[in-house]
Amino acid sequence: MEVKRTWDLDFESATKHIKQAYEYAHETGTRHVLVTNGDDYILFDRLKGLSWESNLLGEWRLSDLREEDIKLIDRLRPERLRKPNLAELFQYLSEAFGKDATVQP
Repeated sequence: MEVKRTWDLDFESATKHIKQAYEYAHETGTRHVLVTNGDDYILFDRLKGLSWESNLLGEWRLSDLREEDIKLIDRLRPERLRKPNLAELFQYLSEAFGKDATVQP
């Protein structure tokens, strides 16, 4: 988790903060990356894609929480973090190497 004082935190403006959080995650072998200022949250799954941009699971704001945001927050429950969803991992692999991927001989 990377916590920042920046009030205007979103995927588009937080590139520097996201890269810093990814460095920490890489050093520690952490799968999920969460960047927040306490109200705005941006969640990534490092196994989802081949770049941090494609790893984005979503973002939410606590002061403007919506129903679909609850599903993202639910991913952070300890039991979900300890036991990976294999179907989801295979889906990520399929998307990463799907129809747009080119195979080199």
